Amino acid sequence: MKRIIFISICMVFILSASTILPAQEKEETPPVFSISTWKVRFDKIEEFLNLWEKESLPLIKQNEFIKSFRVCTHLWGPDWTVVSIAEYESFSAIEDSQKKSSELFKKKYPDKAKRDEVWKKIQSLIMGHTDAIVEEVPKLRK
Repeated sequence: MKRIIFISICMVFILSASTILPAQEKEETPPVFSISTWKVRFDKIEEFLNLWEKESLPLIKQNEFIKSFRVCTHLWGPDWTVVSIAEYESFSAIEDSQKKSSELFKKKYPDKAKRDEVWKKIQSLIMGHTDAIVEEVPKLRK
């Protein structure tokens, strides 16, 4: 009889332990990145970066959907002279970020003519542009 009681107690402990022990950690949702390459004449890169710092960076900093943001300039390789990399929590955050950026730009420049002027100035410096959206593979992170 003692043996049956002992086995019963052990079974109750084993079965209840699985609900007490911490659950297996959830898999990490990998971040998503947008990578934009900008072809800017070498003699206009500084002007482009200064304009970006003045016009775009304040809006990027206010956009809660952008987790991190980097701008890189050409050192070696193809003639794409400026690369921007934005990190997002998810693919849907990219669309949310675009909406937020548009709202912030309109708030900064309520006058459509002024927005068009700023946009035209930025566009005048760009000879070409590409975009890519990629997802990180966390298990290959350093």
